[in-house]
Amino acid sequence: MDYYRRLKLRLMKKSLLLLSFMLFGIILWGQNSLYMTKEFKKAYKNKTRSNSGNPGENYFTNFSDYTINAEFNPESGFLSGNETIIYHNQSSDTLNLIVIRLYQNLFAKGRPRDFAINPNDLTNGVLIKKLTFNEIEINPAEINSYATNMFLSTPEAINPNSTVEIKIEWEINFPQNTTVRNGKYGENVWFIGYWYPQIAVYDDVFGWDINNYSGATEFYNDHSNFDVNITVPAPNILWATGELQNIDEIYTKKFAKRIKDAQISDDVVKIITPEDLTENKILKNKEKNTWHFKALQVPDFSFSTSDKHNWDGVSLLLPNQEKIFISGVYADSTENFHQLAKFTRDIIEVYSFKLPAIPYPYPAMTVFQGGGGMEYPMMVNESATGKLCSDYYVTAHEIGHSYFPFFTGSNETRYAWMDEGLISFFPRLVVDILSPDCNSEKQISTNYKRVANGYTDLPLMVPTSIFKDFWSYRVIAYDRSSFALLQLYNYLGDSLFFAGLQEYTKRWAHKHPYPYDFFYTFEDVTGKDLSWFWKPYFFEFVEANLAITEAKYSKNELNITIENKGGMPLPIYLEITLSDGDIKIFEQNIGCWENSNKYKTNISLENKPIKIQLGKSDIPDIDENDNILNL
Repeated sequence: MDYYRRLKLRLMKKSLLLLSFMLFGIILWGQNSLYMTKEFKKAYKNKTRSNSGNPGENYFTNFSDYTINAEFNPESGFLSGNETIIYHNQSSDTLNLIVIRLYQNLFAKGRPRDFAINPNDLTNGVLIKKLTFNEIEINPAEINSYATNMFLSTPEAINPNSTVEIKIEWEINFPQNTTVRNGKYGENVWFIGYWYPQIAVYDDVFGWDINNYSGATEFYNDHSNFDVNITVPAPNILWATGELQNIDEIYTKKFAKRIKDAQISDDVVKIITPEDLTENKILKNKEKNTWHFKALQVPDFSFSTSDKHNWDGVSLLLPNQEKIFISGVYADSTENFHQLAKFTRDIIEVYSFKLPAIPYPYPAMTVFQGGGGMEYPMMVNESATGKLCSDYYVTAHEIGHSYFPFFTGSNETRYAWMDEGLISFFPRLVVDILSPDCNSEKQISTNYKRVANGYTDLPLMVPTSIFKDFWSYRVIAYDRSSFALLQLYNYLGDSLFFAGLQEYTKRWAHKHPYPYDFFYTFEDVTGKDLSWFWKPYFFEFVEANLAITEAKYSKNELNITIENKGGMPLPIYLEITLSDGDIKIFEQNIGCWENSNKYKTNISLENKPIKIQLGKSDIPDIDENDNILNL
């Protein structure tokens, strides 16, 4: 009797163990079934990343401490500077090379570019006047350079968990006519980015990031610390990444008080008005002024300057009880931008408290009216569109980049969907919260439908760094990616989707996530195998093509079969016209394609259907001939 009891107990234990393995296998099946290149396989083998979506036990990030002194002339566009960089090698690797970014070589004669520039803006690029490594002077002419990368073979090895000191003196002539994400936007009006020699990222997947900047694809930077002094002539005023350290030294008492009042005010404070600019009593020094800014754990540093912009300021208390200072800096003639500080505050408030309900991660945000639309840590460069909904969206989009790729430092050069896709998706939801008449969310689907199934519509895991065709880059970075994320959001629901995004942000704050970290975190948080979704949108060549293949009506029941002929999981939208003229709508999210490419359902109807139409204006479909059935 005891023998049989023990045997039964052993069998039960074996069954439970087998069931546990089966369940564990189901959880990991989606992860292990996704195609992965050798670089990523090596990272997982080395335990720098994990299948749970968390950083691995051997994960590392390197970073730099920058101390920069620069002087900029807004009349000529000439900038000279010197910097001391303390580079922290926190990896287990011994480095004998440092890659230094010289982004303004984009305008150097004979350098590769993705588009033409004004011939008058061709320059000699970044002139390195002096460079030392741990006090060892190195002849800049002997350093190997290509395009926007300088490859410094170090005279001494950089050992694991050690620091080195690099000092650089340089100068640049900024172009006067061509603007690429920044530049000159009027007499003495500039937004300046990518202006200092910067250490490239060394990560656990690709090592040194040596992708050249040729204009189309964007950036990948470490989270570093900045202590920066920038001198400009009066009456120009300067705004920059970080927090201004010397308000009382720069501004007269009246304006120093206005700035400090705005930093704690819940209502917008008019700091500088057109009348103030005319009186010219804002700055203490009437010749030159040096602005001192500090910023911690940010991937870049930018600044803007003008002698004719209004400046409004306001504060916001975040859920974590941190208070941030928000500035709107704009031309007085721009009607919508007189509300710029307020709607910037409103956007950040929704981001922090409602959606995605992640507190804004920095102590300041300045939105500067320059041109285009481009994000920088704690800074936005944008033009006014003249349409309130568009101004709302561009501002929300660029501020949204504070989370992705700044706070969570993804490689937007290789996988632009990780920042542009996300920030073309949920900021539209935020705009619709603040201004429902904008109907901004619908734009995601209509934007993708325009390009779906075309030659530019490629799997999202194709690295964006390889594209020389701008429109192929744009579809992957913005259109297909935001549409895919919208479908995932509609499938998971609001709370579950944003729980995944919040956890992803928490895990990878001030780190460098790659696509699999995003995929695995969402599967870990939701408890779902999402490979059926990841594969078609991110890894495979598929078409947007649904079709009605069968429909029968009997006894007030419509039995209908929809086939996913193209392989892309799309929402189902049926418009059923009844014999009495009434129209019934049936909708289903992409979850219906989880296990099969055919979806069958029964729909109860009070009257006989005479026509069934599949799809609608914002759902892509390559062949709409099989979307209508007359009964």
